[in-house]
Amino acid sequence: MQKERATFIGEARKLLILNHPNIVKIENIISDEENIFLAMEFLIGESVQSYLNRTNRIFSEQHAYNLMRNIFDALETVHQKGMIHRDVKPSNIMICALDQTMKLIDFGNARQIDTHTKSSVVSSGYAPIEQYDPHGKQGTWTDVYALSAVLYRLITGKEPQPSYLRCIQDNMHAPLGMEHGEALMKGLAVQPQDRWQTIGELRAALGNLKTKAISKASSRNRQTKHVRDASYDRPTEYVRDASWDKKTNYIQHDHSVSGEKDDVQVFEQYKKAAESGDIDGMIHLIRCYRKGIGTKKNWKEAWRWSKKVAEITVEAE
Repeated sequence: MQKERATFIGEARKLLILNHPNIVKIENIISDEENIFLAMEFLIGESVQSYLNRTNRIFSEQHAYNLMRNIFDALETVHQKGMIHRDVKPSNIMICALDQTMKLIDFGNARQIDTHTKSSVVSSGYAPIEQYDPHGKQGTWTDVYALSAVLYRLITGKEPQPSYLRCIQDNMHAPLGMEHGEALMKGLAVQPQDRWQTIGELRAALGNLKTKAISKASSRNRQTKHVRDASYDRPTEYVRDASWDKKTNYIQHDHSVSGEKDDVQVFEQYKKAAESGDIDGMIHLIRCYRKGIGTKKNWKEAWRWSKKVAEITVEAE
């Protein structure tokens, strides 16, 4: 038991060196005599699973890849550091409201790449067969299967068939009309040796699904910026001002009467911008509710606006 504990702590420390914009930051490792905890950065947003549960949405293969392309990058970074995630699934991918990025989370099941048996928590539909086998050899191909399963879920709207059932009767087929269906299904091959072995191989097999989509939210803001600004009073320029960070520092640290009035005015302008559909306004309004700038702290409202931003982000073509 002590050997396993020391091994886990050693592997967890390696996670501290992961530094990627699409990987949740691991702030610290906390342990006592019985437990080990990984302290992660706090994220506001919505998981891909939560979004799918709310919308029942089905994506085109192009859109699904565009949504997940940064997770490809994140996993490649994990693998380059000699680790595998081993629990890639929609509920472990966050759509972050504040910066509209996708982040891979929950590294509690991650392990160092080697040929030895590793116990793991399996997620039905996303865990490959080697994670069910106490003697299964796990590696980068293990995460390839899970990532392919996430793409399959996005494109078909169906949860992938559990891999252990596919050994008995395989009911999974390439999505109808999918240009790169065979490439995706190779990523979902039941036997590890039949799969793409690395994320890079899977990415290459998907071919022309590399075109970066233009965010609807960004184009909407560009198209309506001048019309929307013209309908506001002058203080709304805070929404567009690149020096916002300096102003928020002033607001947070100057608690004079005039400063409090400025806080309220800024909050009202951001709220007005957010209610009109301006995504920048939404993001800053979330910050106001979180920090209590110009209003009382309100995590319920911060969460409500975070979901709106997450929805806009996911729906962007």
